[in-house]
Amino acid sequence: GTDGEIEHGAALIHTPFFGNLVREFFEGESIICFADDRADAGSSLVVPLWHKNAAATRTHYQTITTRVSDAPRPDEIVVVVGAST
Repeated sequence: GTDGEIEHGAALIHTPFFGNLVREFFEGESIICFADDRADAGSSLVVPLWHKNAAATRTHYQTITTRVSDAPRPDEIVVVVGAST
C-alpha cells in the first residue's frame, strides 16, 4: 500500500512456497515471471505472462493490464496472478 515499501510485496511472492502453489494450480513447470511495482490505488498494473511449461518460448511472452480501483489502501498489498489459454 501507499504506506509500505515495494519489498513488502516482493517478500510475499518471491518464495518457493508461492511459486510452487501457483505452478501446481496451473499444472506448470516454468519459473514464474514477475513485475514488482508500486502505485496509487486504481493505477494500471502490467502483469507479465509466459508459457507455463516452456519459459524460453518467445512466442508466448505477453502482458495483460489490469487495475484494482480501490486498492491498495495504505495498509494493504495487492498481488495479481494472471493466466491465459
